Amino acid sequence: GAAFFVVQIVHVVHVGIRYEDKQKYGKLRILGIPVVDFFPSEEKRKKKEEKRKRKEEKRRRKEEKQRKRKKTKRAEAPKNKDKAGNAKKNGQNVTADQEASQAEKITQLKQTSRKEQTAQFERQEQTEERLSVWKKLEQKVLTLVAKLKLFFQKVIDKLKNFKYTIDSFLKKMHNVKETVFSYVELLQREETKRAIATCKTQLKRLLRHLKPKRFEGVIEFGLGDPGKTGDLFSKLCMMYPFYAKHIVLIPDFENSVFKGKLFIKGRIRLAALAAVAWKVVFDKDVRKLYKIVTGGAKHESG
Repeated sequence: GAAFFVVQIVHVVHVGIRYEDKQKYGKLRILGIPVVDFFPSEEKRKKKEEKRKRKEEKRRRKEEKQRKRKKTKRAEAPKNKDKAGNAKKNGQNVTADQEASQAEKITQLKQTSRKEQTAQFERQEQTEERLSVWKKLEQKVLTLVAKLKLFFQKVIDKLKNFKYTIDSFLKKMHNVKETVFSYVELLQREETKRAIATCKTQLKRLLRHLKPKRFEGVIEFGLGDPGKTGDLFSKLCMMYPFYAKHIVLIPDFENSVFKGKLFIKGRIRLAALAAVAWKVVFDKDVRKLYKIVTGGAKHESG
């Protein structure tokens, strides 16, 4: 099935909504320029998600390159030191045998130092792991004790404040009762009745002004079952007086379909809105009622 609905106001604001083959399309245009897409397509959403993933992958690769560059610099630092040392020894006319002997000693010292460092690191890691287990257990116990203490403290506080809670509730009920009686007395005043009548009159005037000048539509519908379609059509016919001059209903007793066209045209004038607002805001009865409701004036019996 398909459905088409178009709302247009003075050729400035245009809203188009379309439902066809279980797909929804809708856009808001101002002066012909698309502003909002109510139902973006799955392809657009996928493109947006792929763009986000590409940015994330690019950022991750950049961070990976930076980490590799730092590791390479740290690995090349000892080699640079060895080269500098060898250059210094050559400058001092050190013989090849002495250089080899010294290099061998340095290598042995490095290997021994590395083994000692590895063993020390493993011992330190095992110690930290044992301490971490005990610390976690201790933290869980302390957390449980704190929660139990807080729970019992809340129970004790609630029991202590039970009496005050009841008194507060009774006072609130008494205040509500007085407020209701006060507003009932307020609604019975003559000035209040005049203010309400003024607001009703101006509201009717405003609705007449906002009423669309043109409202037309054709809707074709069907539920695929003649019985269900007829039942729905009979219920809609009960409301016929409300849409008889504007909407045309076409039932389809054989197919499952819902499509149609809707056109609304109207105008809004600021002068009319300002006139309604002026008469409401500067009415003395309305202003007095507003002050009483908002607490700006006390309730006084007339």
